Amino acid sequence: MVDLQLRIVVAVPRSGSTLLMRIACEAPSCAVTSRLVAQGNYSSYKTFTPDYSIFSSPFSHTVFRQAMEKGCSTLISKEEFGHDPKKGECDYVIIPTEEAYQRTKPAFLFRDPIRVYDSWKKLGWTDIEGLVTAYTTLHLMHMTHPSTHAIIYEELIAKPEQTVRALCKHWDIGFCESMLSFEHSFSDFLYNSKREERIYTVENPLGLFDTIQESTSIEAQPAHNLISVGEIEHLELTIGKRYIDTYSGRSPKMVIPHSNKAADFVLCLRTKTWFSFDLDDTLHEFRKASSAATETSLTFISYLHPASSLEELKTTYATILADKTSQAFTNGKTSTEYRKERFASLLEAHNITYTASFLDKLAMLYKQGLKQNLQLTAGALHLLQYLKSRAKKVMIISEGPLDAQEWTMESLGLTPFVDVLVTSNDMGLSKVDGLFGAVLAKHKIREDDMVFVGDNAVRDIEAARAAGIEAVLYAEGSNCRLKRGEASINSLLKIKHLIDDSEDAA
Repeated sequence: MVDLQLRIVVAVPRSGSTLLMRIACEAPSCAVTSRLVAQGNYSSYKTFTPDYSIFSSPFSHTVFRQAMEKGCSTLISKEEFGHDPKKGECDYVIIPTEEAYQRTKPAFLFRDPIRVYDSWKKLGWTDIEGLVTAYTTLHLMHMTHPSTHAIIYEELIAKPEQTVRALCKHWDIGFCESMLSFEHSFSDFLYNSKREERIYTVENPLGLFDTIQESTSIEAQPAHNLISVGEIEHLELTIGKRYIDTYSGRSPKMVIPHSNKAADFVLCLRTKTWFSFDLDDTLHEFRKASSAATETSLTFISYLHPASSLEELKTTYATILADKTSQAFTNGKTSTEYRKERFASLLEAHNITYTASFLDKLAMLYKQGLKQNLQLTAGALHLLQYLKSRAKKVMIISEGPLDAQEWTMESLGLTPFVDVLVTSNDMGLSKVDGLFGAVLAKHKIREDDMVFVGDNAVRDIEAARAAGIEAVLYAEGSNCRLKRGEASINSLLKIKHLIDDSEDAA
C-alpha cells in the first residue's frame, strides 16, 4: 500500500472546478472527491460548520481509505465556497492551518467574475454580494500563502495542456495525455456520503452538471448573457481587479505559468500614450438602439400603409441597410441624408408613394428613437474618466457619418473625455482600406504608441493590427484573454484594471 497525498482545489461555484475533477479523474494515479470540508458535517449541523477532520485524521474518511485501496498516490478534493452568504458559506476558512497549506499544496481556481455570475444567474442564484464576498475570500487566501498555485480558467480553456502540466508539477503528480479528454464518468469519483453521490450521479439539481457531463474534452462553455450593465460594473469595481491581478501574475508570491505573456501584455498597455476605440457597439450599445429606432419608423410606415406588414418592412430594410452601409460611409454625406436615402429605397421597394416631408418625418422618428435608446456599454464612462486622470490621450476611430458620431458622443456625455474623433466619413477611407494608417500619419503617432479596442474582428482588430497597432477585441460573452496579438476582453473596465498599477485590488 502506497502513501497517499492529499491535494485541494479551492474555487467559487461555477468557476470550472468540476471540470478540474474530470481532468484529474483521468490520471491513473489520482482519485477525486468533493467538498470534504464543506459537507463533512452536513448530517449534524443546523448552521453551516466546516469539517476539518480530513487534515487532522484523514484515515477516518472512507474516501481516503478507498483511494489507498485503489492504489492511488493522490486524493484530490474540490472545495468550494457557497452562493448564499446568509448560511455563512461565502467566507469561511477552508484550509485551517499553515501546516495544512504546506501539506495539501492547494490550487486556487479563478474565473472571470462576469462569466461566473452569468452562470449563477442561469441557475437562479442572484445574490451578487455573495459572489463578491466569496471571490474576495478566495483571492485573499491565495495572496497570503506563497505555497499556493493559481489556475486561470480562461487559460485552461485556451491552453489546456500547458495549464494542466503546470498544475501536475505543482501537485507532484505525473502528467498524462489522457487528462485532456474524458473517458471516466461521475460514477468514477469517490464520494464522502450517499447524499453527495446522489447530487452528482442522480439528482443533478438545477442542471448543475449538464454541460460538463456531456463534454468529452476541455472546451469553452457558452455565455448566457444574463447580466445587466449595472451588474457588470459592480462586479468589475469590486472584484474585477482581483481577477486581473491574479491573471497577470502581479504578486511575486504567485506561481502562474501563463503570467509572463499576460504581464507582457500589461506592460505593453501601460506604455501606450494613445487609447483609441471604435464607437458603435464598443463604447455604446448601437445595435440595440438602432434596432429600436428603426422599429419606430417602420411601425409608423406600417400604420399608414397596412398592406406592408412590419415584418415585411424589417426584412426589406435589413437588405437595404447591408447594401447601403457596405461603403462604410466614406462618401461624405450627413447622417440624415443616409437615413432618408435608406427609407426612400424601402418605400420604393414596397411601392409606397412618398414626399420629401414624409422622409423628413421618418428620419426625425428614427433620431428620436435612437436618442431614447442610447446606452453606454458597461464601464465605458468609468474607463474614459480614468484614462484622462492618467493623462492618456483618447481617440475614437469610427466608420460612420461625422455628424452622427459627434451627436452620439455629446448625447452620451463622452465628448469631454475624447481628444480626437476620426470617422471614415471625413477621412474618405474605411478601416479595411487604410483608415488606421492614415490616422497615424495625420496625427503623427507611432504605431507602437497606440492601442485600439473594437468589437469587429475583421474591420477593427485585423485592420488595426495590419497597421501595426496593438488591438484588443471587445466581445461581450467571450472569455478574457491577456496575450499580445490575441487579446480579448468582455468588459471595458478590464482595460482600467490592466493599466492600474496600484496595489489596492478592491
